[in-house]
Amino acid sequence: MAAISADDVADRIEVVADADRALADVIDWIGGRRAPVCVEAVTRLDWLLGRLREGVRVRAELTVLDPALLRAGGVLWIRRRSAARSHAASATTGGVG
Repeated sequence: MAAISADDVADRIEVVADADRALADVIDWIGGRRAPVCVEAVTRLDWLLGRLREGVRVRAELTVLDPALLRAGGVLWIRRRSAARSHAASATTGGVG
């Protein structure tokens, strides 16, 4: 693997987090269905498998990184998430608050 930056690590952490969220979303969707065995469920599960495969691949990449780089990327990822939440909250309140 080529040398990567903390920014690259944060991007990879987001891929894993996105796969985790996708899994939770699909499980919630299936759990809320009256008849979960349907074509739409198969379509969603097929889509989910692609996301999970990517998440597993990226998680494996993260496990071999230097712990200091992984921490730096994690800190950057948390800052990005906080900024995104702040931006979303500001957008929903019209910039007030």
